[in-house]
Parts: sequence; structure tokens; C-alpha cells
Amino acid sequence: MYAQPYSTYKPINVDWLGEVPDHWEVLRLKSVVHQVSDQVYGSQEKIPYVALEHVESWTGRVSPHVAEKPDSQLKQFRSGDVLFGKLRPYLAKVVRAKHSGLCVSEFLVLRTTDRISERFLAYLLRSKPAIDWINSSTFGARMPRADWQFVGDTKQPLPSLSEQTAIARFLDHATDQTERYIRAKEKLIALLEEQKQVMIHDAVTGRIDVRTGKPYPAYKPSGIEGKGCIPNHWNQVVLRNVSLSIQIGPFGSQLHASDYVKDGIPVINPSHLINGKIVPNPSVTVTEKFAKILGQYRLKESDVVMARRGELGRCAAAESNEEGWICGTGCIRVRPNLNLVTAMYLVATIGTHETRHALGLSSIGATMDNINTAIVSRLRLALPPLDEQQDISDHISNLLRSTSSAISQTRMQIEAITEYRVRLIADVVTGKLDVREAAANLPELEAIADTGGQKTPAASDSQQSNTTLHNEAPPTTPGVGS
Repeated sequence: MYAQPYSTYKPINVDWLGEVPDHWEVLRLKSVVHQVSDQVYGSQEKIPYVALEHVESWTGRVSPHVAEKPDSQLKQFRSGDVLFGKLRPYLAKVVRAKHSGLCVSEFLVLRTTDRISERFLAYLLRSKPAIDWINSSTFGARMPRADWQFVGDTKQPLPSLSEQTAIARFLDHATDQTERYIRAKEKLIALLEEQKQVMIHDAVTGRIDVRTGKPYPAYKPSGIEGKGCIPNHWNQVVLRNVSLSIQIGPFGSQLHASDYVKDGIPVINPSHLINGKIVPNPSVTVTEKFAKILGQYRLKESDVVMARRGELGRCAAAESNEEGWICGTGCIRVRPNLNLVTAMYLVATIGTHETRHALGLSSIGATMDNINTAIVSRLRLALPPLDEQQDISDHISNLLRSTSSAISQTRMQIEAITEYRVRLIADVVTGKLDVREAAANLPELEAIADTGGQKTPAASDSQQSNTTLHNEAPPTTPGVGS
């Protein structure tokens, strides 16, 4: 039998609820929950604790963490307590504790009485209507936060304990199904990304002729460390011989953080080179007047911008709408000779793990890998004829387009099922849906459900791995449908 609305409702004088099932109570949270304020100070060498950044919003999953000499004030909690992140951006970080421990003071530690189940409480506080209502009360200019006085005074819907148990059981099952689906989709995205990289690598290293989809008929040693063999008709070059110029970004004395304005001419640093594209930050820009002063660092279409520190091999080619942008301090601009090499082929070649490895071996710096124009100039590349480079570039463009489309669709599916989960929790804990009969007919739970990342006893690794990656249908929760 599908979940459906309760037979009768009663109106209540609570702005965020509207009405609740006729047999439910509505009580102030502090009448059924106590705030726990037991505090300790981090004086031990190592101590396990939970901070806001360790908790995933909306799911309550916790990444285990051990602090080295924590110097902040911490709160104690025990198994069964519910932790509620009280800072405005983190109100959806709600954890049902499975063991005792410590947490940062930005959590409210809530301990239930015999009137309310901690499982039901966690879902209730994780529901969007409750979060939106509490959010309306947050205060503070820099870090707005919720106050226990307001949270405790908030009127909450309260079914009987047996019904709370049924609701929690139903939602455990539903959230488990959505988590399986999301994990499968995330794995599919990772596989698509991996497949894309392999296919690009095979194309730019000559393992596959993109025009035939097969290996080339004959190969020769590349003479380039780590590259193995290349097709017989490919050449070996150094980057300076196929470049018009290689320019390091402005020195720190030429460009300071204080020179940045909003929505001006973008300055491109390594963090703005994402998946072979330039993704500017609107806050890291300069005025047109200042950009003219940095004229020698401005980009032209097909310029290749490389990270010169940190993640070496990170690069992107400037497109026509990106002309005039600034190569930042942490980057090197390579202006390719387009009569000899295409920008996309150059970007793809620099991004291979062999080239990244070569850059790493040549890099300087004790704490972070750094490269300079001399190192980049000497970079050795395998180079096919220009028409073949164009075929490879077209192949890569098509591959990127199709992969990006598949990944975008998959992310939309994840977003849709995530929204469904949020809406379902809200509908069930506020009494919009009666799930008692549906919960009674559920099989034993076999999954991860509000356990801080730990499997319930019924779950096993083999069961977790049986999710079908290519199943496009969203999970079906018994008792929900039309």
C-alpha cells in the first residue's frame, strides 16, 4: 500500500507547519529535548572529535577525525545525542551520534527524553521546513548562528513513540535507497572522467589513430623519457621550437591582491584552470586601466596558460572571448606557433601524466613544485603533422563534448534524487504522508542510514557493491508513489 495523507488534520498556530495529523501533539522542543553543555578543553596530544567540516549536510554522514592538540573549547556528547550545527550555512549538518565523543562548540548537543526518539529528532531537525524556520532567527554580522533559546522554543510536531519509530524506519530505508543511487551515479561520473583521460592520452601519444580507431602501422622509439614509442612519421620537438613566446606571469611587485576589483578584467591563476578550461573568479580581476599597465601579460586567442607551481601540467587554451585577460603571477603563458601546433593538441599533450611527470622531475622548490620559462622551453613533445593534430584536436573536442553532456545529465539525476530525498523527509516528519503501513511492510534494512558513515549490522560490502551503474531509473521506496 502506498503512503498517503492522514485521514484527518487539525490546524495549529505554528507558522512553519500549517496543520498536522489530528492525533499528533505539537510541543516546544525544549519540553522533550535537553541541551547538553558539558565542556572540555583540548589539552591532550590527540583527541577524536567532530567539527562542522566533518559532517555532510542533509545526510549526517561523518568523516572520522583526530585532532592534533586541539586548542578550542569542545563539548562532550554520548551515544544517542543529536548534534545540530548552529551556524547559518551549516544548519543542515545534523548528526545522530552512534558513540560518545567530542564536538566543536558550534554544535548544539541535544539529548532526548523518553517522549521522543533520537532517530525521529535527527530527521525532524534535518527537514527543510524546520531548517528554514530556524534560519529565519539566526543573528550575527560575520557568522550568523541559531540560538538555543529560539530552537528550544520552536514548536515541533510529535507523533507517538511507536509512530516515530515507524517514520524513522521508513526514512532509513528511503535515504538508504537514494544513497545507493547517488553512489552509483558518482561512480559512473568517475568512470566517465577516467575513460575520457585514457582516450585523450591514447590520441596524443599515438597509441590510437583517431581517424581509424586502430593503432598506427609502425612505431619508433620516441627518445623522450617516459613516452615509449611514437608513430613512425611523428617528430620529436622541444616546446620553444613550436612557440612564438613563453612568458611568465607578473612578479608580485607588479600585481598585488590589493589591486583586485570585482567584475573587471580577469586575472588567471592556477586555481582558475579547471578541466582544460579557464574559469575566472569575478573577484580576482583588475581595472582596464591597470590591465593596460600589464599589457605584456594579456592573453590572445589560442594562448596556452600553464600553472607554474603546485599541480604541474594544469593548463588551458584561451578562447576568443578570453582575449585581453591577464596571465597571473602563478602561471606561464605559451603562445604557440599555430603553423606548427594547435592549441588544443598542446594542452592535451601537456596534460598527459608523462609530461606532468617530466615537469615534476625538472621542477625547483623545496615546499612546492615550481617551474620557470627555461624548464618549459626545454619540454620535449611528440608532434604529428599539423593536419593530424587537427584531427586529434577535433576528436578531443567531440570527446569532451559528449563526456561533459553525459556527466551533466548524471549530475542532474543526482540533484533530482537529492531534492526528492529532502522533500520526502519534510513531508513525512511534518505529517503530510502517513507511512506507518509502508514501514511495516519494509524488508530488513541493508544499508548505511544515519550512521556516521558506518554500515548497519545487516549491511555487507558485497551487498553494497551490487548497485548497477547504468540503471537510469531512480530508486523506488516502497509506500511512495502514485
